Amino acid sequence: MTLLVVLYLFQSSCNTSNGYQKTSGGISWKLQRFSDSEKQVKSGSLVQFEWTVIDDNDREVYHDRMFIKIDSSRGQQGFFESLVQLKEQEQGLFLIQNKHLESDIAALLGTSEISLRPEGALKHQVYIDKTYSLEEFLHKRKAFLSWVNEQKPVNFNSVENQVIENYMINRNMKMKVSETGMYYEILHEKPSTATGFGKHVEISYRGGVLGKDDRHITTSQDFYIGQELQVIRAIEEVLLLMEKGDSATIIAPSEIAFGVKGSSTGLIPGSTPVFYGIRLLECD
Repeated sequence: MTLLVVLYLFQSSCNTSNGYQKTSGGISWKLQRFSDSEKQVKSGSLVQFEWTVIDDNDREVYHDRMFIKIDSSRGQQGFFESLVQLKEQEQGLFLIQNKHLESDIAALLGTSEISLRPEGALKHQVYIDKTYSLEEFLHKRKAFLSWVNEQKPVNFNSVENQVIENYMINRNMKMKVSETGMYYEILHEKPSTATGFGKHVEISYRGGVLGKDDRHITTSQDFYIGQELQVIRAIEEVLLLMEKGDSATIIAPSEIAFGVKGSSTGLIPGSTPVFYGIRLLECD
């Protein structure tokens, strides 16, 4: 009888822990992906992360990428406490009681029609893409904006710019031109969420070689603004002028597109102007 009790308690202990540990606030969690980074998320950090919510039936019911600041009022209990358990490029799985979710997190999940019964709980899988101190963030933002807005003498008499001007004249297009040589037009639907360095965006776009529809692509992409090698400089530049829901048309010389070498796919030759129609679907 005593042996049976001991075996039962041992088995129950194994089933309960299952690799999980407890945070100081009482959240059960386990590390799913380890990183040797020394950049721990903490109060004051600015964090880019991927977030997946899983229900009782192990179904993914919500997925998003976000960029937030962990202020001093956060991280005591609930979702934000889960973030401060992780380092950059680590992933954890957290079992959080719905009643402990912060009001803004609960409201965000509520828009996706997720059941948040007070007595229930959901699994939250979090992967930390990047974490910055305020000083790091401001330094990287300054460097990024300097790169995007870098002004070199624009030769409006060059072959590329003559091609652009002829294209616009033939189609009776009137567009603004930035100091980097990008021609653009933005359609604002209504006041919405503004973009900025570090923010997560999702865009759809169509375009490619100017005037060559057979060399155009249509695709969608999500990324953090300022993340290296995600989109061409001209798209980064126009995104900084847009808000969620906006559409934009840009024409850009190769200087702020694919340069003298062209695209890595070979679809766009070097020293070639490009045209893109862009829609900003999400911004957070």
